[in-house]
Amino acid sequence: MAQDKQRAACIELCKKLGRLGTAIDVGACLAYYTLEFAKYFEEVIAFEPAEENYKELSNRLLSSSHKNIQLLQFALGEKECMSRTDQLGYSDRGAYRAIPDKNGNVIMITLDQMNFPCVDLIKIDVESWAWQVIKGSEKTIKRHKPIVLVEQKNHKDLACDQFAARDQLIGWGYKVHSKYGDDWLLEMK
Repeated sequence: MAQDKQRAACIELCKKLGRLGTAIDVGACLAYYTLEFAKYFEEVIAFEPAEENYKELSNRLLSSSHKNIQLLQFALGEKECMSRTDQLGYSDRGAYRAIPDKNGNVIMITLDQMNFPCVDLIKIDVESWAWQVIKGSEKTIKRHKPIVLVEQKNHKDLACDQFAARDQLIGWGYKVHSKYGDDWLLEMK
């Protein structure tokens, strides 16, 4: 499975570069990456805005032996605002994205607002919302130069280029380490 290969490649690159402090999991879904990251990183911060996924993720984390995971029910984007989560039209439980909506029930923040003292890895799987997450993470990315794993699916309903997040990272001095399916692993040059 491409996801397993990419997760393993991501962890191996972090080990090789000695970047095992803090991992940020944006779009944690049901903890596929979160729990694996917790085996290697000192701290894992998992963001999951979708209520259904957040509840199941909370239960999984309660029953796990990992005490180094912090779960936050926020959406991430380019600015602070209210948002709603939309499940996309296919059956994948992870197929949620948060869209700004003043009548929404989920708070959207930027990663920069969190002002983390250390960020070694950022994994982003937000159904074509990655570019907005990247824009709201610019200061964090430029300061910490983390390894970035980003999903870049083509959702034609959004008015941005499919590879906008990857291209923005390359513009900030990143290079592609590897690609599996729709997932791109990037590191600073």
